[in-house]
Amino acid sequence: MKALSEVAAKYSGSGQGDAAQYMLAGIQASNSKYTEAERNFKAVADSDSEYSALAKIGLAQLYAGQGKNQQAKTILENLVAHPTPMVSKEQATLLLAGVVKDTDPKRAKQLAESLKVPTERAAVERAAGQIATDAK
Repeated sequence: MKALSEVAAKYSGSGQGDAAQYMLAGIQASNSKYTEAERNFKAVADSDSEYSALAKIGLAQLYAGQGKNQQAKTILENLVAHPTPMVSKEQATLLLAGVVKDTDPKRAKQLAESLKVPTERAAVERAAGQIATDAK
């Protein structure tokens, strides 16, 4: 964590700095240091780096884990509307369906069903089928 903190500070605003800060946030979240993780995920999410979308996913998952589903939902809906090379529309849709499945199972099922089309990405179709089944 010390090394990542040093790289994030030394290269702040660069791709290397954002990558280090994103990884640091993930480790902090794993160690239940949620306030620090949120701060670091937000910093990267608000940047223009290629890691921004990944940090948004991390932030959404952090919020969902804390029961802040509306905040997670807002972030994921934005990623569905604006996918990136690092986070596809399908990935954001699956995560969104997972966040809303307990509070809005009908919407979760609709989101999942929208991905259950034959594609070259069989994993997406399988994951969508599982969420659609779970959202009852």
